[in-house]
Amino acid sequence: GAEICKEAPRKTVDPKRLSLGWMSRLDADKINSLLNFLDNLQRAKLDYPVDVHIIGDGNCRNKIDISQYAPKIRFIFTSYLYGEARDRYIRENIDLMVVMGISALDVAQLEIPVVIPMLHPTVFPENKFVYLFDTKDYSLGWDIDDFEKMDIPSYKITEVIDHLRNQGRGEELGARCAAYAKEHFDGGKSCRMLLKALDECSLTMEACTANPVLG
Repeated sequence: GAEICKEAPRKTVDPKRLSLGWMSRLDADKINSLLNFLDNLQRAKLDYPVDVHIIGDGNCRNKIDISQYAPKIRFIFTSYLYGEARDRYIRENIDLMVVMGISALDVAQLEIPVVIPMLHPTVFPENKFVYLFDTKDYSLGWDIDDFEKMDIPSYKITEVIDHLRNQGRGEELGARCAAYAKEHFDGGKSCRMLLKALDECSLTMEACTANPVLG
């Protein structure tokens, strides 16, 4: 499986500011999740301003009304970053990543705390974020309507920030996210699970071809 990055420790982020990151396409299927995250930050009663680093781009970027969040939130748009350049940027600039899907695993391997937001096709008022290590059933993203069925813990964004700043748990949370990603999403382990499932499966090719959808 992938090894956890062991580069030099990240530089200390300015204690007078909070550095949060978002990474995804800025398209219609995800933009409302980003706006919900920003709205919750805007409403939060914080003692310091916030930097939000947005890694990605898309045709809905103009839906982010920067003036609505100023001066409390300062935006840093990087467009898309890949590979070592992306990892280095995150390690050097960001305390916490809000991200979903495979990207959550990429970030977790850097030992950065990762929380997963909710998705919804329209604007929605919800303040629930889930640490990567609290997810289950290999789900790394969910619609707001499905969340209650999942029975997993969630935290308000102010609670997550409190864990990082006031409780000083950033290093611990990052390590837990990294360990969880390695344990549950290791490539070799996933292949072994697939082979085991195939070996125990009683489905035959004849049954597949007889199915009107598959055949």
